[in-house]
Amino acid sequence: MRNKNLILNYVFLSCVIVLFVNDHFFKFQYTSWFTGKLSDAVGIILLPMLMTFAFPKLKENSVFASGLFFVFWKSPFSENFIKMYNAISPIDIHRVIDYSDLMVLLLLPIPYFLIKNDHIFENFVIRKIHAAVVLFPTVFVLMSTSQSNGYTYSPETGKLAFRDFNFEMKKTESDLLKKLDEQHIKVVKDTVQILQSLRYEISAMGKFDQDAITKGGDIFKVDNAVLRKRIEERI
Repeated sequence: MRNKNLILNYVFLSCVIVLFVNDHFFKFQYTSWFTGKLSDAVGIILLPMLMTFAFPKLKENSVFASGLFFVFWKSPFSENFIKMYNAISPIDIHRVIDYSDLMVLLLLPIPYFLIKNDHIFENFVIRKIHAAVVLFPTVFVLMSTSQSNGYTYSPETGKLAFRDFNFEMKKTESDLLKKLDEQHIKVVKDTVQILQSLRYEISAMGKFDQDAITKGGDIFKVDNAVLRKRIEERI
């Protein structure tokens, strides 16, 4: 039987709140060594409790499972898993390989003690809400990233991609491209993304011929010259 007190206690809830606020605000407003490690610290405390709630038979063993997973996550061995996941998921996940992050493993005795003595939660839990109300936001917080909607950055590949993002610089285009070239930074347009953003506009430029479905011929007709001009304007 699942013990909902494991995720409805104030320690767990505080860790979730700190994790969310740190990843989406503190890391950018107060960038420092402390904010860089804070998410790992609260994450390593809440993860064993979350695992024990999801898999009650693990009990205190969830602490060791969490430690092993954290080591795997912070190692190069997780890179292929991350790439595979990001290829099929609408929400990308990322991590930075920094072996100094492993120092938070020293905090594992905290969740071990809390799980082994879960009766102490009786005095500081929220009893009037369903566990699912906390469970699903927690999973989202653990998986969510703090990237801007205007760009995405993949630490694994070093790729920085902008989407519908505007900014001003006191340089001409040629000067800027020259400066980037001097820094060995290659600038390319994501033509796939551009064409995808034009799909509705393209559909409005042409028309469907229903008779062609049975009689043969082009089902969708569009003026190729006009279409080419519009695409060239964007690319």
